Amino acid sequence: AYGETPSPELIAEAGGASTVSKRVALAMALFVLIGWFLVCWQGRDTRLLTSANLPLSGEVLSHDAVEIIDALFAPTAAQHRASGRGWRFEINDAYLRDIEQYDERVDRWVRRLAMDRPALVDFWYRWNPNPVQALNVKGRLAWEDPPFSTPGMIRLRLDPVGRLHELQAIPQQIGSFATADQEETAPWPGLFEAAGLELSEFEAVAPRFVPSTPHDAAAAFEGAYPDSGTRIRVEVASFAGRPVNFLIVEDRELAPTTGTLTPNPRYIPRRTTWRYPLLILLILIAAGMAWHSVSRNRSDLRGATCLGLATFALVIAFTLLTGDHNGQLIGFGQLLMKGMSHGLAVAGLQAMYYLALEPHVRRAWPETMLSWSRVLAGRFHDSLVGFHVLMGLVFGVGISLVHILFPLIVRGAGLAEGPPLHFTATGIEALSGPIAAVGAFLELTVDMGREGMKVWMTLVVLRLLLKSRKAAAIAVVAVYSWVYWQPPSEATLWTILNHSGTVLAVASFTYCLVRFGLVSTMVAMVIHAFLTGFPLTLDPGSWYSGNTLLSLVVIGGMTVSAYRCATRFAH
Repeated sequence: AYGETPSPELIAEAGGASTVSKRVALAMALFVLIGWFLVCWQGRDTRLLTSANLPLSGEVLSHDAVEIIDALFAPTAAQHRASGRGWRFEINDAYLRDIEQYDERVDRWVRRLAMDRPALVDFWYRWNPNPVQALNVKGRLAWEDPPFSTPGMIRLRLDPVGRLHELQAIPQQIGSFATADQEETAPWPGLFEAAGLELSEFEAVAPRFVPSTPHDAAAAFEGAYPDSGTRIRVEVASFAGRPVNFLIVEDRELAPTTGTLTPNPRYIPRRTTWRYPLLILLILIAAGMAWHSVSRNRSDLRGATCLGLATFALVIAFTLLTGDHNGQLIGFGQLLMKGMSHGLAVAGLQAMYYLALEPHVRRAWPETMLSWSRVLAGRFHDSLVGFHVLMGLVFGVGISLVHILFPLIVRGAGLAEGPPLHFTATGIEALSGPIAAVGAFLELTVDMGREGMKVWMTLVVLRLLLKSRKAAAIAVVAVYSWVYWQPPSEATLWTILNHSGTVLAVASFTYCLVRFGLVSTMVAMVIHAFLTGFPLTLDPGSWYSGNTLLSLVVIGGMTVSAYRCATRFAH
């Protein structure tokens, strides 16, 4: 009222204690827990990772990959002990685009995803005679990282049931590829056997692809998958009698056994390149605002430091939990250094956002920082903090329920379905094991923290430009609905509900930010991404059911703790 900006300490003391009753808090807690159960139950066929056919765990598939390598290349036991290896699941982007592009393949997503091959989720395995380290900042081995250039390297892809789909190998003069007394015969039968195919049922044709690895023999065969009848082409190559290349592709120029596939004229590929200039512009604006606030001594340096340190610690933690170190101390040390460098960059960006936003929010929108200021002050068991965390859980679970139920509405109406909910980039990392799942959740927390800061930053910038809270909130919903909007190929009930769900989610997060503040919004975004992007199932016999237990521990623990804190002074 006096035109003065309240201090962070004053905001922490403002607002009083939460006045939520035990009855209301209990209803909110029950909604969260029941909603979690419904999302795990009904989301089985609406989330991409749980609707895809994944009968075998990564450990089993890696054992199958080792058996294929032993059969084709016969590495010695000493080489196995000294080798560097890594594996992961990954999305088959080419097949996903193929399903979207061809009309005949979008009729029933559930049926297509249930097929063994071509599979939407692949498994890759890399083997190297010596330990290797990934070059990327997260320290995770990938199909292309480290570069496939060292003699003796082998990498292969399997389908979800363990059949060979692709293989590449770099020959070496001694060891696993060639021996002096080896009879140089074509290894095609062994490759086809590993792929679950019969060489006698394929017709030899001229090769089309040039393998990237050295080779002295190449061949190609055309045929069909025995289970689905899908026409395929197999390209193979060898060096000194050892295979160096094997690839199965669906040949679009071959006539399929069931009709002709024609491109969908309404298909519009995803467009994401324009988002990066927008992000860079947002970062530049934040840097200017942060410099202005610090130079005028208006910023909350303590809060920025706390946020930066928390982000730094989380990045190091998920790097150590999800990175590959081949069981070596030096590899663990390299992972730690990667985590520290990556964490320093992410933490610096978060702190910069905070320094840019906090003075303006503290002046014009201080009510959004009440619980946040108390968290920074170390008052984790404050009743208002508990109420805002509980409200964030309600929003996160509620939006997830909406996204899960929309596909069920389309299915219940008997109409054509669209693609299931896509996983987050960290969701598929949770398939690498329990430890990796914990690390993936920590990484998801960091990612959603960054997204929340972006939304907050956009809200503040628009508030400064439009001079109105309501107009700024509406503009944020419009901007982020446009950012996450994908052009539909045709107007159907699926596309209408899908885009309505996107707008509803953005509007809900924005309302949560304006009404309850940053703590509630961060919690809501993390829980929503967790429930919709991770592979969750209520089947205790599923090999990835540990992810569901992790979600129950996280969400259940947060719910119980938030309920107890929120009702401390309730009667």
